[in-house]
Amino acid sequence: TNVTANEADNLWFIYRILERGEPGLFGLDWKPAPAFSLYVFLTFMQLFGTGVFGLRSASAILSALALFPFFFLARRQLSLTASLAATLLLATSVWYLNFSRSGWENVHTCLYALMAAWCLARGLDRVNGSDGATGRRGESGTAGCPLGERDSGTAGDDRRRTPVDRQRAGEGRERSGEDAGEWRGDAGGVRDGAESEVADERGASPLRARDSAGEGIATEPRASLVPAGQAGAQVPGAELRLGERSPSEPEVDEMGVLSGDAAGVLTLPHGTAGEPAPGERPPGKPRVTAGAEATSAPADSRGERAELTDWAGDTPALPASEAAASVPPPMEAVEGGAPTGEGQGRTVPVREGVASGAAVRSDDRVASAGAASGRGWLGGLWWFAASGVWTALGLYGYTSGRTIALALLAFLPFALVSCRGRSARVLAGFAVLGVVGAALFAPQVLAIGDRWEEFNRRVNDVNVLRQALPYEGETTTVGVLWHQFDRTARAFFLMDGSVVERGHYTPFREPLLEPLTGLLFVAGLALGVRYWRDTALWWCLLLVPLLMTQLFATGTPDAARALTALPFFYLFVGLAIDRLIRRPSLKRSAFRLAIALAVPVVALASIREYREWILSPAAASARQPAVELAEFAEWERAQREAARAGAFGFTVSDWRDRISRSRAEQTLRPAPGGTPVANYARFAGHFAGPGRGPGELTDPRGAAADRNGNLYVVDTGRFRVHKYGPDGRHLVTFGREGKGDGEFTEPTEVVIGPDGSRVYVLDSVPPSIQRFDAEGRFQARIALEGYYRPRGMSVGADGNLYVADTGRNRVVALTPEGQQVRVFGGDPNAALKLDQPTQVAMTGESLFVYEPDRGRILRFTPDFQPVSIVSAVKSQTVVGPHLVSGPGRTLLFTSPQPQQVTVYDADGAPIGTFGSQEGPGGNLALPVGIAVHERLVYVVDAQANRIARFELP
Repeated sequence: TNVTANEADNLWFIYRILERGEPGLFGLDWKPAPAFSLYVFLTFMQLFGTGVFGLRSASAILSALALFPFFFLARRQLSLTASLAATLLLATSVWYLNFSRSGWENVHTCLYALMAAWCLARGLDRVNGSDGATGRRGESGTAGCPLGERDSGTAGDDRRRTPVDRQRAGEGRERSGEDAGEWRGDAGGVRDGAESEVADERGASPLRARDSAGEGIATEPRASLVPAGQAGAQVPGAELRLGERSPSEPEVDEMGVLSGDAAGVLTLPHGTAGEPAPGERPPGKPRVTAGAEATSAPADSRGERAELTDWAGDTPALPASEAAASVPPPMEAVEGGAPTGEGQGRTVPVREGVASGAAVRSDDRVASAGAASGRGWLGGLWWFAASGVWTALGLYGYTSGRTIALALLAFLPFALVSCRGRSARVLAGFAVLGVVGAALFAPQVLAIGDRWEEFNRRVNDVNVLRQALPYEGETTTVGVLWHQFDRTARAFFLMDGSVVERGHYTPFREPLLEPLTGLLFVAGLALGVRYWRDTALWWCLLLVPLLMTQLFATGTPDAARALTALPFFYLFVGLAIDRLIRRPSLKRSAFRLAIALAVPVVALASIREYREWILSPAAASARQPAVELAEFAEWERAQREAARAGAFGFTVSDWRDRISRSRAEQTLRPAPGGTPVANYARFAGHFAGPGRGPGELTDPRGAAADRNGNLYVVDTGRFRVHKYGPDGRHLVTFGREGKGDGEFTEPTEVVIGPDGSRVYVLDSVPPSIQRFDAEGRFQARIALEGYYRPRGMSVGADGNLYVADTGRNRVVALTPEGQQVRVFGGDPNAALKLDQPTQVAMTGESLFVYEPDRGRILRFTPDFQPVSIVSAVKSQTVVGPHLVSGPGRTLLFTSPQPQQVTVYDADGAPIGTFGSQEGPGGNLALPVGIAVHERLVYVVDAQANRIARFELP
């Protein structure tokens, strides 16, 4: 709809690169931040043009590419259904859609973070001796422990059917699945000379059943192998362990069967399958006949008891030649026992000499000779190096990209835990990651070192610990940090939309995630706590970027700074979906159908919400100041001319001012000039003072006088209003900190109704007006929905309230009951636009509006028709000048710099000044609030924390 200020600032710096070749690749941009991101934009603009489309194409393409590593990272832990659902929900979320179509580089960090995480996980796979294919549970790195049953396509009683039953039923191949302990591969597909493993009831040491018929595929010496005629029978003297954990690693003898004694383990000699040996503990009532395989069903992820089954079928028993064929290999192995697939659970040692074609249980990992010797993980160092490359790109990118390196560092202890016994390899891998990242970022460090203070300027400007107290109503550092934590938790974890007040990033006062996705996210967080070992990397890349950019920065919650963490929100959403799909109490097929229907509906609803929001007047207003698309060609031409001339580009605010002056302001005439008279008013003393006692002040702002001469002063630092008599004596104090009736969070202005019986107090956060009687008793609250940090308020002769809605660039007229009468400003298509007005005052038939950033006072008729413009000082929006109408249709204006009060006539011509040359006691340090009663003027000095009184001539 328009080009935002951040996009415009990126563009004019890119035009500077095109026209003058500066800054270089390792220079600093306008923020200042590494200019590398601008060169990324420039690469795409060379392909798609140097306009808005070319700029935004970079974010659109890179954000689309980020979905691939997101899917692969999800697939490592989640089922295919859950991974696809989470990817679709991320791609269509309003939050992601907005930034993926923006010419701002913060969305690029999503790609960098996801690629860094995925490459790191692949490197840790090699450390653990696994190839780490995606799509299966229990991988190393991000998945030290299996997450449990998988989306296998085999449900209900089908899991209890034996491989022979399935083969008899004509199923040439088992359904490929991921349920814990479920067989994978070809039913009945064990070749002569192969072996299979199954787990005991706790998933501990495997049991092996072996057919050693040979046929040239077994390793030497063949003479020691069991003859084919005995296939399916237990070798005399060998042992099968059922239901017990081995006290040591299992050993494989030359015949490929398990040997070694374990206390309390049942021995099954040939011909006595199912019969307990004397003195041994029986395993229950196994129903295995002689000549058939004795095995245990696979254990699930929770180690629940395995069930003994008769895989040979009903009596009479299957012939010995068929008994071995009933053991399907979950995956096959090559010569020496090295795996051709990726078993996902524990590492099972396999000695050389095991027959080729050996198989492993679906959730066991075979450690091949190469992996055991370390050759495999040395190759995995390339994955750590690749992770270092993407981490370095994060350092070059948007400010929050720096948190990627911190998040990976925070994950190091978890990686050491998940790779026990391989700590040296893990540390070596992380060292490679760090060295590669540091080496790639080293050229930028030199440029940063030369301009260190400038480089940190932006960070320092938004650092909440560097803000003057009180901040957001908090007067202590601990209180400020708790306030930041509270808003962060409510916005990003509880999905409380009431604290989302930056309507140019996501819809104003709407949750960051749509309701269903938000519920899944909260559920996923709970599951993430349960499976913390498996989701540790997710947690690090969610919490570190989120907390670093929200706890210590102003404007929390800020969806732009938190964007690096956004993909990891949706990994937890996918985790919740994955768990729901695999709930034993749910019909899986029905639930998958529900997911298949619900996710596209949610995705389409999100796209529709994004479209409606981005095209709405509210969003267009929130994106101000901006360059309208109709103006863009003219704006680009002006920026390029400035670049060719060697000048820096101009900001969007400067552009808006230029456009306003050249177009709309043709209707405005300058106010009459004149030489103001110094010492225009006589100093008549001061009262109140700093402190916390009755009537004492800590951070005063606005003031108002009633028709009896009583003065009301807002003390923002104490969240209250003081009332003084005409003689300066303190009368009453009302209000306190809080969000209830009669309580304030950031009170800034007070006005008195025409009859003097109503006192209106403006609270900027959350925006509201509270009405009290003359003695400070609460009467009513007017909620200012859709406002953003209003700073000023005035009352007209008709009793209507005029509110300067600073953040929305408008002035709103309200009835005393809060009903909106009319609005001026806030329309991006209007000929004359307001720029963050902070003060408004009614004088006779004129309405005056002050714009601090432009340093001017605009004069309008009561129906908001522009009349003239008055030059004034520039200031900030928080603690700045105040306006008030004076006697004889005059206008009084406080100026913190220079420290004085200026008096204007009804046409805006300056009449006189006072407050800077009045001698001891009369000089003002920081004049802000001002009130007038007849010819007495009360000026609030925010630095001296007192009230000065002057008399007009």
